[in-house]
Amino acid sequence: MKDIFKGLIEGRIVHYITTGHGERPAIVTLVRDKEKGLVDLQVFGNTDNRGEMPFGERNLRWETDVTYDWGGVFPHSWHWVEQE
Repeated sequence: MKDIFKGLIEGRIVHYITTGHGERPAIVTLVRDKEKGLVDLQVFGNTDNRGEMPFGERNLRWETDVTYDWGGVFPHSWHWVEQE
């Protein structure tokens, strides 16, 4: 197993890259393949200044079979939350 995925467990907070190249917080709900970093996520949306919720009424989205991208640029991928 790669060291990069050592802390990959259900309940871990990560960042999800949306199809519009936005970045949203997400919680790992299932680790499908720890060696490859393949996971299912519960992604959290955000209301805009008009009160619109792009992810629907609950402003949540399920994403399955999400792949790891260390650079955080590819849509439908995840990466670790940056540390300051």
